[in-house]
Amino acid sequence: MIENSNIAILILAAGNSSRMGRPKQLLPWKNSSLLNHSIQLARDLNQGETYVVLGAHRDVIIPHIRHRNISLICNDNWRFGIGASISSGIKIIMNAKPKYNGALIMLADQPLVNTDYLHHLIKLFNTQSGQIITSSYGNNSIGVPAIFHHSFFKELSQLTKNFGAKKVIKKHINHAKIVEPTHLITDIDTQEDYDNLYKVNHQL
Repeated sequence: MIENSNIAILILAAGNSSRMGRPKQLLPWKNSSLLNHSIQLARDLNQGETYVVLGAHRDVIIPHIRHRNISLICNDNWRFGIGASISSGIKIIMNAKPKYNGALIMLADQPLVNTDYLHHLIKLFNTQSGQIITSSYGNNSIGVPAIFHHSFFKELSQLTKNFGAKKVIKKHINHAKIVEPTHLITDIDTQEDYDNLYKVNHQL
């Protein structure tokens, strides 16, 4: 466990799961769901407040959220893409008191990401002043999970449409520490993605 580093945690879960055909936030994972699994992961980090951005299907999703010690953010502009979700969440974090030193941005559909990896990102953030700590997807692609120093909050809050955190990371690549998570970054977009990942990770 890492001592509280004054980092807010922002979980993005506002998408409409168009390729899945149903809210993937509620898909079973372990003894929970993808979203509840992500929230528990965030709470286990022992950091600042956990913020969850919801949008599409939020009326269906909210009753299934087990955790009550989190802040829900409703992004009415979820149709504009991930940038709008990041913006809506960071605006709330910017106005929180006391002020946060950084924000860890996570996705609700990366269930292989674990506390060890996120603790590693936090340790790096604590030793890299004013930096971005980002994950490598391979093939020269980078993205979240990523931790942003508060000096990048204003820029993140101005994201629009389908331009996510990657845009900010690439712009400030000289201030970014890139971490290789190996097999942990696996997004779930389709039923086939989910079925394959579930089968491998739920064997008796």
